[in-house]
Formats: sequence, C-alpha cells, structure tokens
Amino acid sequence: MNGKRSVYSILLIKLKETLRPTGFASPPLGVMSLAAYIRRKGGINVRIIDMVVSKMTYAELDRQIRLYNPDLVGISVMTYEAKGMHRVAQLVKTWRQEVPVVVGGPHATSYPEDVLADRNVDLAVIGEGEVTFDELIDAIRNGGNLDEVRGIAYRCDGRVVFTPPRELIADLDALPLPAWDLIPVRSYKNFGRFSRIGTRDYGVLFTSRGCPYRCVYCHRVFGKTFRAMSAARVFEDIRTLYTQYGIREFEVIDDVFNLDRQRTSDICEMIIRSGMKISLAFPNAVRGDILDEDLIRKLARAGTRFMTFAVETASPRLQKLIRKNLDLDKIRQNVPLALNEGIICAAFFMLGFPTETRQEMQATLDFAAQLPVHFAHFFVVNAFKNTALAEWVAQMGKSVKTDCTKTYLTRDFDNLSDIPTEEFARMRSAGLRRFWINPSRVFRILRDYPDREKVPGLTITFLKRLALHGQGV
Repeated sequence: MNGKRSVYSILLIKLKETLRPTGFASPPLGVMSLAAYIRRKGGINVRIIDMVVSKMTYAELDRQIRLYNPDLVGISVMTYEAKGMHRVAQLVKTWRQEVPVVVGGPHATSYPEDVLADRNVDLAVIGEGEVTFDELIDAIRNGGNLDEVRGIAYRCDGRVVFTPPRELIADLDALPLPAWDLIPVRSYKNFGRFSRIGTRDYGVLFTSRGCPYRCVYCHRVFGKTFRAMSAARVFEDIRTLYTQYGIREFEVIDDVFNLDRQRTSDICEMIIRSGMKISLAFPNAVRGDILDEDLIRKLARAGTRFMTFAVETASPRLQKLIRKNLDLDKIRQNVPLALNEGIICAAFFMLGFPTETRQEMQATLDFAAQLPVHFAHFFVVNAFKNTALAEWVAQMGKSVKTDCTKTYLTRDFDNLSDIPTEEFARMRSAGLRRFWINPSRVFRILRDYPDREKVPGLTITFLKRLALHGQGV
C-alpha cells in the first residue's frame, strides 16, 4: 500500500445474497451513495455491479473485473455475505495483486479483525462510508499516510491497526442523491423486496441515520444520535425519482423514520399537496408505539401501503432487559388503526434472548397469534460482535455468533435462552403453524393483498417455510 498510485477507475460490488430467499433484490443504496459522493470531485470513473439483480456468477464477475480493469475495488458486505466477500477478494488479487480491495458495510464495522484476517483484503471502512472512502481514495492516489484517514482499519506488520473513529455526518442534506444512474433501475421490480407489496419500478429511501434507542441487539454502524434529512430534501429526492426515473413505489429503510413527528407529518403533507400518486412502504422504518391515529391517517393519505411493527418480545421483563422498552398496548392499538386505513401490516418477533423462559417465549407467540397483522417473521436471537448483546452473552460465558451461515431460515441455530434447544425448536414450530394456519389471517391476506397474481407464489413460500420448520427450527 506504499507509494503513489493513481486511482481513476473504481468498481463497487454488491454481493450475491446466498442466504436470502431466492428471487430477492433491492437497490444497493450503500454503494450508490458512495458512488455519488466520490464522483463529485471529478476525474473518477465509478461502476457498480449488483451480483443479485444481474444474476452474475463468480466466473462472470471475474471476467467483468478484468474487462473493467479497476484501480480499486470496494465490496459492500452484510455479515451473512462474508463468504462471498472472501471469494470476490480472492478473484481480484488473483487477477492483479496490487489493486487495493476495500471492504465496507455492517460486516466490516462489526467484524473488522475477521475481515482483515483475509490477506486478500487490504482495508476496512468502519461506520459511515462516504467521507471516509473519499479521503481513503485520495490517500491511496497520492501516496498519503493511511493513519491520517479516520474510520478505517488495515494491517501493519502483521497486526490490525485502527485509526481514530470518523465523526458522524451531521448534515445529511449535504449528501448527493445516490447514483441511481449506475444501476439497472427497471430490473429490480422483477425481484422480491423488503415489503411484500408492489409490482412497478421502485426506489429505496434512507432519510435518517442513527437511532437513539439502545436495543442491545442492534448494530452501531450509524451511531445512536438521530440525524435526519429535512422534510424538503426528502420530498425533493422523491420527486426526482418520480420525474426522472418513473418511480412510483418507495420503500423507506430508516431505523426510525417517525422519531421526529413533525418531520414525518411535513413529508406527508408535501406528498399529498404535490398530487403525486405514489405508494410508500415501511418494512422496518417506524417505531410502532410512537405512532398515533392522526399520523397513521396522514401516512395513509400520502400513499403508505405497508408497515412493519417490530415487537421483538411480549415479555415486559425482556423489553426492559433488551432496552427496547416498547409499549405493547400501543402496538395493540395502532395495528388495527393502520389496518383500518388500508395499510398491510407485518410484525417482527425475536425468540431466544438470554434468560428467556418458556413462559416468556410462549407469551410472545401468543401475542403474535392474536395480533391482526398480515405477515410476521420469527427471528432467532443472534449475538453479533460489537453489540451490547454480544457483551452480555460473553459475560454469561456463552459464545458470540461467528458462523454466519446460521440464520432464521435454517433449522440449525445458536440457542442463548434458558429453554432446552429441542423444546425451543418445537415451540417455535408450533408458533409458526398457529400464526399462519389461521383462517381469518388467510382471508385477510387474500382480501387485502394488492397483487393477486403473486398470491399463489406467496402461498408456496409460506408452505415451504412451514415445511422447513415442521420438525424444528
């Protein structure tokens, strides 16, 4: 990494998501934001390859790398994509050893030592990437000192070196619109998305960063300070995607979009006044217990068609222990209000927190069965590195999750609870069956689901999921 190097061509890669359900893809907003930021200075060519939407094999990726001939390769990685990251890094180094490989995203932030244990990876970007990656490119191009770039990790003399942390970006309005021109926008409508609705070209919005809640299982990529784009900026991004790219459906993927109630209301008002006929989906972006009837109604008038309520657990004790402190009564009130406005509702639940008892798990499964949502996901709790949960688990003498092939989609899982594993598996399977094999829920899905042509496919997916968990988790 020493010596002056001219970096003009940069290749950013979104990995193939091998552990997600097949047929799922979402615009890679992270690398799109990086691309938009670094090309502002001029003199840099950027290309994005999304292996999922392009259905690209690793052999084809190898060919594309050689054809594009990049001076630097950046890889965006979620933890469950770690195996793919190592494979891509090897492809790059086999082709040209001197080309820097930079890894960013949640996995690099949570597992930097693991990332850099791979000798084919040169650098890891920790936390928010735009400013850090921009400065890192300058340092590599000009032969600068990597120690002067905040927010990175790299190897030096056989050890991993961390530079001081990068300060958070305070003014999100100063960030450019993500580079939508570098992806095949029209292709994503042919894949599944975070929300289960929609059939047309769609865009993804990330309008705020950071979450002030202290949930022990959550990542720290964007910090715990809530920072939000202004309502005017959010509206302008929507209008740009609406007019320039023909996008009519939007998914908002903030951690907590509605923390600032006035901002949320203002965004809705701007959309309503504009006359744009759009649909909004919040697959994970609202805090369900700080919603109210007026705001739900306004969100619906602005085009909201899908909303997820992240409940996690119905145990008041565990709600305090995991620091979520969700008002369960407000969830019971707000779900019917959203349903009355024609919003399709889903819920997230987490099973297997440390010290969780069978009575507490059963209470969560009962809560899920009684909640009149259309869909639900039942995740097994995982203690990822660099979370408060990981610290808690380590203090209990249990191991922190390192095998990223174990997900909520597999029968194999790490049991952190006080419930015997076989009993845990049986309880979860019974809870899944009780939730889905419910005539009123089936009727609600058939009645409300906007794309009737996809209902048979959804049915097959649910049957497969039930079969997968029929003999255990």
